[in-house]
Amino acid sequence: MEPTSTVDRTTKRRRSHSPHGHSTKSRQDVQPVKLPFKQSQLRKRDYDIYYTLFADYLDLQKQLELSSLSETEAKGRWKSFMGKWNRGELSEGWYDPKTKARADAHAAEERSTSSAAALGRAKVTQQGMNTAQPGVQEQHSDDEDGDDDDLGPSLPTGQRAGPQAPTTQDLQLRHELQAGDRENQHAMRKFERKEERSVAQARLDGLAPRAAAGTRDRQIEKRRDAAFSNKTFAESKDAGVAEVPESDLLGASGVEEYKAEVQKNQRKQSEREIRKEEVLRARAVEREEKVAEFRRKEDKTMEMLRGLARERFGVGG
Repeated sequence: MEPTSTVDRTTKRRRSHSPHGHSTKSRQDVQPVKLPFKQSQLRKRDYDIYYTLFADYLDLQKQLELSSLSETEAKGRWKSFMGKWNRGELSEGWYDPKTKARADAHAAEERSTSSAAALGRAKVTQQGMNTAQPGVQEQHSDDEDGDDDDLGPSLPTGQRAGPQAPTTQDLQLRHELQAGDRENQHAMRKFERKEERSVAQARLDGLAPRAAAGTRDRQIEKRRDAAFSNKTFAESKDAGVAEVPESDLLGASGVEEYKAEVQKNQRKQSEREIRKEEVLRARAVEREEKVAEFRRKEDKTMEMLRGLARERFGVGG
């Protein structure tokens, strides 16, 4: 019995090393997957070519925006999408060349719309600057021809023609210009007061020249001025409260100047209210633009889903 078992074990070991065993099957090449619409396998270098289709896939399937992803995360997402594509695991509609063509067309339309909107905002900003500086606008008006309708960017799609409400940037620019004018006026008044004091001091020096600084005569003058100031203050304190005329309290013109000051304050208050209303209108316009952009994106998503449904199930959206 023992010789027979030894022969069987030897035969089994020989059979395990036979060229017709399982090891030969594992070395056979795997047949590539046949993709729908005779599409080819994707590679890493195809990222730029299929960028728009990949962006729509992330938007519809993952609710992600490709432009907002980091480079590392975008590469990882592309690798996962490429593996599913090559294994034929995606829906048949994603392999359809028409789907990629629609994605490219939508991307081109969005780029043209965004560029037109940027040109429109630049034009509105330029109009705000010309309004804030009427002198510059009048200077250039003489050099303009009658062909203004053929110049400048076209209005973006869906934007109303005619004068537009100022945006937040326009209001901020106008506020900066007004603040600069106020600072310049304040500096000019400060310089004028300084010049008046210098002229008045020069006249006093001409009438009663001061002694040279650091001399004994100059010290005596300082003591005399201090004593006179103290004496004047003590006399005014002992005399009690003096009657002050109404002209000194309300100014040289009395009540009329007071009324003018009240009207000035009312104008300032109304101007603040007007500026507040302009800011609120600008914010409302920006909010409407954001809502319109969201609706356009939602319509695009629904159109893509309807197209995929028609291609896959043959039903209308």
